[in-house]
Amino acid sequence: MSVATWRYDIVPTARGSRVTESTRDMRGRTMCLVSVAATGVVDRIAHNQRNIERTLARLKAEAEKPA
Repeated sequence: MSVATWRYDIVPTARGSRVTESTRDMRGRTMCLVSVAATGVVDRIAHNQRNIERTLARLKAEAEKPA
């Protein structure tokens, strides 16, 4: 059963690349309630947004490290 779709778009820019990460929650209402009970995460959108920001910051840091 799919519960989410994650997407990464990488687009070339004049200075390198722009990476966009996004997610689409595909859970129904019942599964959302079960998920809260199982994970303790009440606000999934905010939780995912924080993790997206962390992932992109780490990706940026790694990509910009001197060789």
